Amino acid sequence: MFACKNCGGNVKFDIKSGQLACEYCHSLFDPYAYEDKTPDAEVQKDFDATIFTCPQCGGEILSTDDTAAGFCSFCGASTVLYSRMQKEHKPAYIIPFAKSKDDCKQAYMSLMKKAIFAPKELKDPKFIDGFRGIYMPYWTYYVTQKAPISLPAKRSHRSGDTSLQTITGSREISTPTTRDCPTMHLHHLMTASAKKLAPYDVKNMKRFTPAFLSGFYADTADLPSTIYASDAMDAACTNTVSEISKRACLYRLVSRQ
Repeated sequence: MFACKNCGGNVKFDIKSGQLACEYCHSLFDPYAYEDKTPDAEVQKDFDATIFTCPQCGGEILSTDDTAAGFCSFCGASTVLYSRMQKEHKPAYIIPFAKSKDDCKQAYMSLMKKAIFAPKELKDPKFIDGFRGIYMPYWTYYVTQKAPISLPAKRSHRSGDTSLQTITGSREISTPTTRDCPTMHLHHLMTASAKKLAPYDVKNMKRFTPAFLSGFYADTADLPSTIYASDAMDAACTNTVSEISKRACLYRLVSRQ
């Protein structure tokens, strides 16, 4: 846990302000103010975390707090999760939450109003109040592609002032291209729901510090980056082809009679 520098109370990451907020005196602090500034800490690749394990399904989530998790985020079982302290690999970056719990509750309740056949349990206020923010681990890949491209282009001409006719045949326009493609891939199984989270806006990434996790949970990262390297390359190629196709219209050759 992180303690308030003024009163000693617990501080948690506040989505609205983007800072750590004290639950008691409401002081705000920069998350990076809680970093260990010693030379050894700057090169440390791990951080201390509490791992909560569900005794029923084996699902694991981590937190920088040691407050007991009352239910499993994976199977929904209301049970006491086993906890242990563990060193976790420190991510390079994090995208802090932008939507608050109230925002999520309002969106969810709006959806439930339309789901007239949904089970009553899903509309129970206690269930809705149990929403929790969980960070999902991603690997970020930066792919640089350099290769010649060839685009087919139709040659057109204008007949009179109104009609546009296309001449039979095509031309090829070749040009070398270099493209840096930042692409993100989920660290664990790409489930249908997980795919809907991607792609994230990497412009909002911030250098990771454990204080960002205060008051939230995170899925444990348990797979190496090599697992999804080929998928990331395929995604980068797809993105490149898409971008080039969008720009193909710039090469359309038009001539007047």
